[in-house]
Amino acid sequence: MFQIMFVDDEPDHVDCLADNIPWIEHDIEHVFRAYCGDEAIEILETHAVDIIISDIRMPEMSGLELIEKIHAISPQTRCIFLTGYSDFAYAQQAIRNKADDYLLKPIFPFSKKNSCLSSFRENGTPRKRCRRN
Repeated sequence: MFQIMFVDDEPDHVDCLADNIPWIEHDIEHVFRAYCGDEAIEILETHAVDIIISDIRMPEMSGLELIEKIHAISPQTRCIFLTGYSDFAYAQQAIRNKADDYLLKPIFPFSKKNSCLSSFRENGTPRKRCRRN
């Protein structure tokens, strides 16, 4: 079973994704919610999160800055950008920052997200859990 976190400065987006998808059917045992990059880092420092799905443009800390911090804290955590910006420069930078995928809002129907989660399941079990002090 995996743990996932949604990061977006728009609470409605985070809450909609967290509340309206039957995550247990996708081997997700817990869904964390963060409404800014700093909150995401706090959660990541105390919980083993396997997959982070983040907006790319947020005030204070962008998703691109966030992914660098995520990889420094937890290199095994998979990162996906979910954004309304189709600008190729964002996608290019996301690839440079080692994002696992780049999805455009809106994501419903769920087919692309479903294929991402299937890929994570097929590529092995969740990483070993470790708590950080």
